Amino acid sequence: MCEASQLPRGRVSMDHKISCPWLLRFAAHARFYSRQVHRSIIYGEKPRNRLDLYLPESSHGMKPVVAFITGGAWIIGYKAWGSLLGQQLSERDIIVACIDYRNFPQGTISDMVEDASQGISFVCNNIAEYGGDPNRIYLMGQSAGAHIAACTLINQAIKEAGEGDSTSWSVSQIKAYFGLSGGYNLFNLIDHFHSRGLYRSIFLSIMEGEDSLHQFSPDVLVQDSNVKPAVSLLPPIILFHGTADFSIPADASTSFADTLRRVGGKAESILYDGKTHTDLFLQDPMRGGRDEMFEDVVAIIHGGDEEALAKDAVAPPRRRLVPEFMLKLAHNMEMEMEMEEAKPVPRVGVVVFVLKGKSVLLGRRRSSIGASTFALPGGHLEFGESFEECGARELKEETGLEMGKAEYLTVTNNLFLDQPKPAHYVTIFLRAVLEDPDQVAQNLEPNKCDGWGWYEWDKDKLPQPLFWPLQEMVRSGFNPFP
Repeated sequence: MCEASQLPRGRVSMDHKISCPWLLRFAAHARFYSRQVHRSIIYGEKPRNRLDLYLPESSHGMKPVVAFITGGAWIIGYKAWGSLLGQQLSERDIIVACIDYRNFPQGTISDMVEDASQGISFVCNNIAEYGGDPNRIYLMGQSAGAHIAACTLINQAIKEAGEGDSTSWSVSQIKAYFGLSGGYNLFNLIDHFHSRGLYRSIFLSIMEGEDSLHQFSPDVLVQDSNVKPAVSLLPPIILFHGTADFSIPADASTSFADTLRRVGGKAESILYDGKTHTDLFLQDPMRGGRDEMFEDVVAIIHGGDEEALAKDAVAPPRRRLVPEFMLKLAHNMEMEMEMEEAKPVPRVGVVVFVLKGKSVLLGRRRSSIGASTFALPGGHLEFGESFEECGARELKEETGLEMGKAEYLTVTNNLFLDQPKPAHYVTIFLRAVLEDPDQVAQNLEPNKCDGWGWYEWDKDKLPQPLFWPLQEMVRSGFNPFP
């Protein structure tokens, strides 16, 4: 049985929610029939510490190298998914190392980053034996792999910027980082993934809990003043994304590039109009002919090498692997599914009036809806939760407080139609007291809130501005106290 057919069943979205799975199987199957592929080279002692090397036919001269981390929603990543990229780059005299890594639940994000780092280390220290130029190594990742590779690169830079940390490879050995269709701010993506089937509870398990989201959100981490010395060590970062990507929206790449430039990094984002999450990585490479993103990558790698650029200019068109009608069918099916899932639907939120004496607990929001307004603790109702369970979980995650006795108060129907991304929330309001009244609120999600405080429930004493649903309740004379 082809290894690519051994995919787990169930509804997990993103990379492997592909309209025609045979495309992925075709890509993986092709790798087994090339003499230029060295398969399953061991780079470490952990499970799945293997990589595949795709070598050019010509052995003349030292070759540039791409160390590639494939996608797979952190759950079904597999080195064979990079076979098309490996074969086609090797035809342009570029070596490709497709690095495998532990998937969830075999490992969590720290394990994936550890494996990626070990794989990159192997490439940096051993690629010369296979004809690779250790001074021309490029790091690349796709989708979840782009996230893992970015985390690995930044983590390595942080180690090198510190004192006394021994390392087996250096960011200075990486000429540039290519991120393809990646997500780099998990705070902005967690709800998006949840709505697409990668449920919040599963995603947080992969990412080792909500407290770890900052550490594994490259777009957020590089803004930390303590990380500034590490940012200066990073190589140029080029982020590629399709504008019709619904799995991970293109603004994930543009935002990260903007952030990097703002903090002193070298970064740019390149967008491809109308391309979906799988177009850039599967359909376009199978189409043959000229592939815009592929040519952009090759041009960067061969930049400054006049001989290689001259060969690229006369390189024959890549052969078609799949009939056009099948690729169009795959694209159209993906777009139809994406558009169906993109239709706005009401969501359920649970918020809590936490009472203490004559005061309620409020925090200043930092989210896109209601930014800089004061609001109650709360969040989205997850599948299978009661209102009370949701309220207690959200209160704990946001403030560290343990909720005591709680009861239902009221419900409101809130429309946010004037927002850049219109939203509709049915909001359940609870009233609760603390398990221990001496507990102190902590700001455990600084990317979502500026801080928490107790405010007397008096329209003349409450902080301003209030989140507008709460403001309307105050204006109507609503009283959360019994």
